[in-house]
Amino acid sequence: MMESSGFLSVGCVTTLRLPYATEWERKTSVDILSTFVSYHLAKGFAHMILFFDDSNDPSRECFYIQQQQQAGKVTTFVRSEELDELQKNICSLYSKLAPFKDEEVPARQQLNAEYALLTSAKFFELSWLLHLDVDELFYTSSETIYEHFQQLSQAGIGHITYANHEGVPETVNIGNYFREVTLFRRNHHTLPLTTAAQNFMKWFESRTRHGQYMLFYDNGKSAVRVENGVVPVSVHSFKLPENSELRYCQTFRDIRNHRPDTIYTEDQDVHIFHYPVCGEFWFKQKYETLGNFKSSWMGDSLRIAPSFHLDCRDEMLQDPQRFLELFRTQVLYKTNSSPESRSFANQLIASQVCFRCDDIPRFISYQKLTRTNCALRNFPLSAESGLGTSTINNNSNNTEDRIEGGGVSDASKLWLIANISRDYL
Repeated sequence: MMESSGFLSVGCVTTLRLPYATEWERKTSVDILSTFVSYHLAKGFAHMILFFDDSNDPSRECFYIQQQQQAGKVTTFVRSEELDELQKNICSLYSKLAPFKDEEVPARQQLNAEYALLTSAKFFELSWLLHLDVDELFYTSSETIYEHFQQLSQAGIGHITYANHEGVPETVNIGNYFREVTLFRRNHHTLPLTTAAQNFMKWFESRTRHGQYMLFYDNGKSAVRVENGVVPVSVHSFKLPENSELRYCQTFRDIRNHRPDTIYTEDQDVHIFHYPVCGEFWFKQKYETLGNFKSSWMGDSLRIAPSFHLDCRDEMLQDPQRFLELFRTQVLYKTNSSPESRSFANQLIASQVCFRCDDIPRFISYQKLTRTNCALRNFPLSAESGLGTSTINNNSNNTEDRIEGGGVSDASKLWLIANISRDYL
């Protein structure tokens, strides 16, 4: 929006609901929210737009959030009749989403994202807006995000979708997942076409009832240029105006969202780190909050396929013990000090199916020391970190380690297509 004057400003919008029933929950929720906000501000985001889905959530009144509000770096909204009326008056998606907004979180997320585009993003003169959840981080090993978004703007790109990688908890009891989780399952669209990658994908798939590699979404999250006529089409992407000359971009080859004018930039060192149900408490909290949700989105228009997500709902309602067993058998990867455990974890990483990133906890620890005086300094990320530009490279140079057929799941099919399409898209 503001590139013509040489100034570029990036914002982030999120809809969140954090637990607060006990003192530990309140403290942990404040820690997570403060981490989420301070991390992104430190990386160069100019403004954080927070929609609290629970009007009683005390974390919105914590000292750090209020401090950043006063500094003009955070805007908060609370789910209420007043906010609903405002969205009804200005959001183009309201009539479409109104029948579902009371029961379905994604409907409220889309409305909140559009409202942010129409209000805060323009008031604070943001150039770009990223849509994240409070269990996600925008990662780059660069000190700031500025150069990345400047390059996108100069290239005429108006919408970019980033590959998401899924956190893998290695212990049962986790509080602040941003600080405690360092192992990630790499998005299958970005895996190399090797036998090792296929074998370890199959290992993850064998742990689940439905042969899932990733337990939750695999289609990334997006940022968009702030322009008149931009609207969210889901919690994962936006739509540019029909007459826009800006182009769409992906950092991974997801053929499901291919457009004739899509640009692919797999060399970009930018990623979404997703921390879903990272810890038994967060697993229980997620599904107790969701309750007996429907097996479809937007009424019955988008059916949810048989999946880990639906299994969790059913087991929570029918058998609490089997519900917790889902976490321990399908989510948790419990490493220990045995040579066998260490060796297998090293093989997962060597195959590039998993990677370890210790930079985030180090960065967070440094930021916590500086948070009290609001100094948004940047911690130098080490060249030896688990996810630098050298280690994120997805192209295998081992020509003898090529795939030799075999049965494939949906993730495996998408992985094959992504690799094949590199020669054509």
